Amino acid sequence: GFPLVWLFTKSRMDKHAVEKIRYDQMYPVTIQIKNQSYSTTGYIDSGNQLMEPLTKKPVIICDEQFLGQWFSKVEWQQLEKAYQSLDFESVPADWEKQILFVPYQGVEGNCNFLLAIRPDKLTVHYLNRKIVTTKVLIGVQFSTLTKDHSYHCLLQPQIIKLAHAYSA
Repeated sequence: GFPLVWLFTKSRMDKHAVEKIRYDQMYPVTIQIKNQSYSTTGYIDSGNQLMEPLTKKPVIICDEQFLGQWFSKVEWQQLEKAYQSLDFESVPADWEKQILFVPYQGVEGNCNFLLAIRPDKLTVHYLNRKIVTTKVLIGVQFSTLTKDHSYHCLLQPQIIKLAHAYSA
């Protein structure tokens, strides 16, 4: 009986942690890739439930304006070409270890691929805590996320949920 009570309690606590996440605010985000760190504003997107299917890592989405800081103009063009043609050979040679394609199913039911980057580290300043993780992927948006440029990163709620689970 103990394992059943434990599983039930754990699932209820996880659900409670997700319900406590504040979706209505923006939070400072710092991403480190190849030992270079840049900061931006992130928005927790309740609709972003994207997970990489093999490793189950949550996938956040960042836009071109923010991610472009790590790439030269030529590298960014090669990256965009690789994405459009789904040709991994077009990925810049210096980035092959950090880049992968993540399959996903859109809201309309179509299957597609998202180009993603493996960061060294992601830091989110959520309420009074600093959430630091390496178990995340960054999906590349080859345009801006918002017209007013108020944020450049859509955070996946799983990152906040896992932080709640670890701090409890």
